[in-house]
Amino acid sequence: MPINRILNTLLISILFISCHKRQEIKYTDPLIVDSILNNFKLTDEAVKSENHFIKLNEQLSLLNLSPEDQYKVYKYKESKCQNILFDFKCGSAYADSMLYIAKNNELKYESDKLFHAYMTKAATLYGLERYDESYTNFAIAQYIADTVSSPFIKSKYLFKMGMACYSEEEYLDAARLFVETNTKYNQTNIVNDYSKEYFNQEALANAGLAYTMADMADSGLYFYKKALDYIELKKTKYPHKTNDWEEARSVILGNMASLFKRNNNIDSAEYYFRQSIAISKLIGRNIKDRQYNQIKLADLLLDKKNTSEAKVLLDEVERSKQIEHIINKDDSLELAKRYTEICSRYQMETKNYNKAYTLLKQQQALEEQQKKHAQKRLLNNMENGIDNAGHENRILLLEKNNQIKAQRTTILLLLCLICLTGIGVTFHFLRRRIKDIKHLRIQNTEIISSSNLLQQELEQKNKRDRANYLALLENTDDCLWSLDKDYNILAFNKIYKEHMLALSGKTPVIGEKDLLTFISPEFFKTILEGYKIAFSGESFTAIEKGLGKAGEAPDVAMKFNPIKNENGDVIGITCSRKDMTEYFNLIDSLKKNTLQLESIAWAQSHVLRGPLTTIIGIANVLYDSNEHLEPEVKQELITGMKQKLLELDNVVKTIVSMTHP
Repeated sequence: MPINRILNTLLISILFISCHKRQEIKYTDPLIVDSILNNFKLTDEAVKSENHFIKLNEQLSLLNLSPEDQYKVYKYKESKCQNILFDFKCGSAYADSMLYIAKNNELKYESDKLFHAYMTKAATLYGLERYDESYTNFAIAQYIADTVSSPFIKSKYLFKMGMACYSEEEYLDAARLFVETNTKYNQTNIVNDYSKEYFNQEALANAGLAYTMADMADSGLYFYKKALDYIELKKTKYPHKTNDWEEARSVILGNMASLFKRNNNIDSAEYYFRQSIAISKLIGRNIKDRQYNQIKLADLLLDKKNTSEAKVLLDEVERSKQIEHIINKDDSLELAKRYTEICSRYQMETKNYNKAYTLLKQQQALEEQQKKHAQKRLLNNMENGIDNAGHENRILLLEKNNQIKAQRTTILLLLCLICLTGIGVTFHFLRRRIKDIKHLRIQNTEIISSSNLLQQELEQKNKRDRANYLALLENTDDCLWSLDKDYNILAFNKIYKEHMLALSGKTPVIGEKDLLTFISPEFFKTILEGYKIAFSGESFTAIEKGLGKAGEAPDVAMKFNPIKNENGDVIGITCSRKDMTEYFNLIDSLKKNTLQLESIAWAQSHVLRGPLTTIIGIANVLYDSNEHLEPEVKQELITGMKQKLLELDNVVKTIVSMTHP
């Protein structure tokens, strides 16, 4: 920035101070100043030319500007230096002039202008990386916001703090501050003030952007739509500012498209990118933002394999020639890098690998330029800070001549009072904190002691439960064991151990594979089937005969049950194997006894009863007719009875032999 611009600024300030008697001076109509500035605002691209401020000064030099208008001009110049030229040193000089005018003149909404001047000064110092001084000016602005009863000033402060948090990538804090900005603004009841109503739109849009960067898509989309509704409501109110509102709408639609792209909603992202680009083309403004959106849309179309339309968009970016005309070197390099990156991707998609390789090398070179430029900018900012010190000294002399030093002393005293109050509050807080820490330490000791006792009780309970569990395992003649889903042994009893030792010659170990898996497939067939069924969640029971070592043929019953967790998932199985030989021998013995009893019963009911019935009949005849029977008949009956008794004796002997085989 040429030194003559700063000198011109100081000269205008000094001339203005020398004739500062408002009641004796007839100032230029403010509408004329507004008209001149509006004409320059409509051609912001001209700011990038060297003679922009010279032309502006030529038009203003013939006017007798009031302090209000003078402040307005400096505000305009500072905004262009900071936001378009990115010349923070020059912006800081204009911010000093804004501070001087706001402090030494009875301006309308004085506190508002003073607050804005301090915030502007803080922002330019932050751009120069003079963070301590920047913080001091932010603190003064905060004091003004806290002490002045204007909700709009407080909303402006919250907005600036939100921007600072966003720059530091504290997106949730930034979003909260932007939402509070909107809330505080709604308390102002401001009407018919375009700049302030446009500011509210910025707060809503930035809240959406901050929530988007914090990966809270629903909240981001909510505030984007709220900002769009606000724009639709206000743009008819200011028809001469239609392009400004449409430019804001274009930016919001582009941000919404980026939000949908982050969330893989490709169709919605493509729709909103196209809307944003169309609006930007229609109003002929915001070319840089349009180029970014065209590059993003081309990237999205490449995802959809639409290479032809992606090529059209990339050609539009190339034809616009804006990459070379952006004043801010960082933006120029960033846009060029993104453009080169998507072009290389396009060449890869179209299988033009040599061109893609060349573009990738260009992209790498641009990244190196970014790093070098960042280092150079840091050195330039240090030099700018040194040059700006001389300008600040001249401003301080003007402040002394107009008793600004007394006001600064008052502010410093207030700051000291605030600091002392803060120290007292901090000391009180620390005392309470120390007491709380001591109390917490005592509580922590008690909790640890209780926890240790509880842990000991739990360990003892676990030991008792394990002892009881092992006692249950050993208090049976059955072979018991359990497995996890990988067939590793979880537990077993002594019978299982002896059985495995006898079968495999190895001793089972908890945590290792089940030894049954190493035995012959024929032996393992039924057990494997039981394992599979139990691991599927069903119980399984099987009875087999003839298993065991050579020479033995024990009958065994096996049972497999699943072990399930609280969600019903199978995490293991329990298995049991019981020797059923004695049981089956007892069953066979019972079957034989049953057959014997059935034979005895049959003999009793049929064989024994025949001779017995005959004997009873002969006995009855002899008893009833003994005197009337002839001796031959009687002798024949007695002989028959004797024969039947012999038969009966043989039947009894047969039955006795059946019970004693």
